[in-house]
Amino acid sequence: MLRVGKSVPDPMRLAELIEGFGSAVEQIPDLWIRFDEGRISEVDFVMQLTEIVEYMEAWPGDEL
Repeated sequence: MLRVGKSVPDPMRLAELIEGFGSAVEQIPDLWIRFDEGRISEVDFVMQLTEIVEYMEAWPGDEL
C-alpha cells in the first residue's frame, strides 16, 4: 500500500478509538433493556440513545 499522502495514526490511539466505538455499540442493548423494563423513561432513553448515535456519527472525528 502506498503511504504517499496518508497519515499514519498512533496505533495505541487508534486502539483506544476503536474500543470507545465498541463500548458505544455495546451500550445500546442495555439501554433498550432498561427502557423496555421501565427502569428509565422515554425521555432518558431518547436522550441517551441520541448521545450514542451522535458519538458514532462523529467517530473518529479529528482524533486520528
